[in-house]
Amino acid sequence: MIRRLFATFFAILMAFGAMSTAYADSYTYVADTENLFDDSSNMTALCAEIRNKLDFNIGVISVASLEDKEPIIDARKQDSQAFLIFVTPSEEMEYWVGSSVTKTIRDVELELLFNTYKISDKQYTKTVNQLLSAIVEVYINGKNLDEYVQKEELEIVDETQDSWAKMTWKYMINFVKTHPVRIIVIIVFLVGLVLYYYNFGRKHKKTNDSANSEE
Repeated sequence: MIRRLFATFFAILMAFGAMSTAYADSYTYVADTENLFDDSSNMTALCAEIRNKLDFNIGVISVASLEDKEPIIDARKQDSQAFLIFVTPSEEMEYWVGSSVTKTIRDVELELLFNTYKISDKQYTKTVNQLLSAIVEVYINGKNLDEYVQKEELEIVDETQDSWAKMTWKYMINFVKTHPVRIIVIIVFLVGLVLYYYNFGRKHKKTNDSANSEE
C-alpha cells in the first residue's frame, strides 16, 4: 500500500515536472516571420537569460513595417512584464515595454540603449545580440551602463519629483536629441506646408483682385 502511494506521488511529481519543462520550452523568444536573422540561437539564449533573471516576458519580433507592431502590442497591453523588440527589413528597431519593465530599465536608459545599437548593413542578428548582451551585462551582471551606451546629455525624468509640465518639457528635449532625423522631417514638412498656403493665398488674392478690377 505504501509503495503504491509512493509510486502515485512520484508519478504526479514527474507529470508536473514535464508540464513545467514543456511550458518553458514552448515560450517563443524569437518570432522571425520576415526571415531577418541568420542564426537566432544566441539571441534565444540571451532572451532566456533575461526572462529567467529579470522576469521580463521578452521577445524579438520581425515585422514587415513598424505599423505591423500595433496589433501585437494591443494583444500584450495587459502584460506589465512584456518587453517586445521589433525589427523591420528597412533596418528599423523599436521596442514596447510593460509598466513593470521600466522599474528595472528606466525610459531614458532604454532610449540610450536603442539609440546606441542601430542596425546598419543588414546586420540584424549582430545588432540585436549586441543590444541583448548589453542588457545582460548591465542589469544582470551589474556592469556600468556608461560602458555599453553612447552617452547623450539627456534629461532625467523623475516622475516622483517633477511636475507634469517639467516632465513634458524633458520628454520633448529627449525626443529631439534621440530622434534628430524625425525632427528635421517634421520641420521640412511644416515649412513646405506654410509656403504652400502662403503661395495659395497670394494666388487667391490676385484672382480676387483681377475679378474686382474687371467689375
